[in-house]
This record gives sequence, structure tokens and C-alpha cells, in this order.
Amino acid sequence: MSNSNKWLTGCGIGCGTTILILTILIGVGYMLIRSSIRTFQYAEKTQEELLDKYGDVRDYTPPLDGYFSPERLENFLAVRAHMASSLGEIELKMGKLDQRIDSYESGERANIWNILDTVGKGLGAIPQLAEYIKLRNEALLENDMSLGEYSYLYIVIYYAWLEKPLSDGPRYKINIDGWGEYSHVSDEDVNLDEDEVYIQRRDNLTFRSRRLLRSMLENQLEAIKIADSSDLSEEWYSVISDEIKYIRANRDHIPWSLGLPAPHIHSFEAYREKLNASYVPLMNPLELMNKFD
Repeated sequence: MSNSNKWLTGCGIGCGTTILILTILIGVGYMLIRSSIRTFQYAEKTQEELLDKYGDVRDYTPPLDGYFSPERLENFLAVRAHMASSLGEIELKMGKLDQRIDSYESGERANIWNILDTVGKGLGAIPQLAEYIKLRNEALLENDMSLGEYSYLYIVIYYAWLEKPLSDGPRYKINIDGWGEYSHVSDEDVNLDEDEVYIQRRDNLTFRSRRLLRSMLENQLEAIKIADSSDLSEEWYSVISDEIKYIRANRDHIPWSLGLPAPHIHSFEAYREKLNASYVPLMNPLELMNKFD
């Protein structure tokens, strides 16, 4: 008898069940992930188009005087509305996954079928998450908005002005083929509890927000120097310069959170209700995702 046959014979029912689980998981996973792979491939293609058209995310330069025109804010809201078209299915899939996690936390005993059910619900949400990123990229291209401008407005409006929690999102990490919340996921990350997920998400998005806006505000200062316009006061230059210094010096600082500049407030105030209504806590981890960041 060959070694492989001996192993299978000695393994008995336990290993047979394991093999069955693995076989089913592979089949279920293939069927559920196949469509999401195509969607992520298309999302990556549209991301490349954004990169070719507008440059890197951190190349974005905010308006030199700090005022966003109504057209830019209408375009931002149009992007948000376009993305919202996929929310119903995403929330349904994630809601089912949350219910299954709740059942485990309340003491329900795991067995092969509810394990498969949980895996299926988790994998079932992946195509919708991919669709959300794809829709974002499509909407940005359609509304002539770079991912850099979108990211700046998202951070400044939702985090700094409307004070939305950076920890918002599902109770688990989202990390799929390099598009995830974290650039690197260690073995320890797999076993994070719910509170740790929220803490790491907050810290990650704080880091990302600081890095993005530091570059963008530096671009703005450099452009103001080149413009050498009498309409741009030294006081305004100092406001931006001070914010850059604060971003550099404080790892926990959310850019502009200590006080939004008056030109931003003037630009946003008329849209406060619409902007607030367009925020989706569940999708917060996906909003700034960038394949090439």
C-alpha cells in the first residue's frame, strides 16, 4: 500500500471531513470570487486611467485661495450618488455576515455547515466591495475629478468638518488583493478582536490622511509662491504653513481638525445637509483605497 493510501486509511473520518470541507470551500470560493476578480481587474484598469489623466493622488493641489467652487462640490456629490447605487446589496451581504458573527459571539456552536455559511456570506460580499471601488473610479472619470481631489474633500469634509469617526466601518478588516485597509497584514492581525480592528482602522486612516494632506498642502504652498498674487495674503500662506507643521509634529492629528479654514467653511456650508447625508459609515474603509498608493 502506498504512503498516501496508508495516510488516508489511518486518517479515518476526521481527515475525510477535513478534505470534504476543503473541497467545498475551494468550490464555493471559486464560484463566489471569480466575478469579483473580474470586477477588481476592471477597477484597477480605471485606477490606471485616473493615474494617467491626473497623476498620483498626492500630486493634487487644492485651490490656491482655499475656495471650492459650487461645481466642484456638485461633482463630489455626484460621485457619492453614483457610488450609492451599489450600497443596498453591500449592506445586505455585510448584514448577513454580521448576524452570523453575532450568533457565534452569543455562544452558538460552530459546525461544518454554519462555517461554510459564514465563509459564503463573507465571500459573497467581496464582489459588491469590488463594485463599490469600480463605481467610484468610473464616477471620478465621468465627473472630471481626480482621486486626489476626492480624497482631499473626503478627509476635510467628513473627518475634519463633520467629525465623522475614522474608525467607522465593519467590525472586521477588509483586505483583498492589495486593495485592503492595511498595506501589510501579519499573522497577528488575523486574530484581532473587534475593538482592535476599530483602533487599527482609526490609526491607519489618520496616518493616510496626514500623509496625503501634507503632500497636497505643500503643493498648495509651492503653487502660491509661483503665483505671487496680491489676492493671496501672507496670513493665508501662514495658515497653510502652520497646518503642515502641525501635521508633521503630531502623529494623531487629523488634518484641519483643530479649525477648518474660513474659505473651506464658506464653500461647504451651503452643502452641509447634502454632504452629511452622503456619508456612509459602513463604507468608510473603502473610500480612500488606492491600488497605487
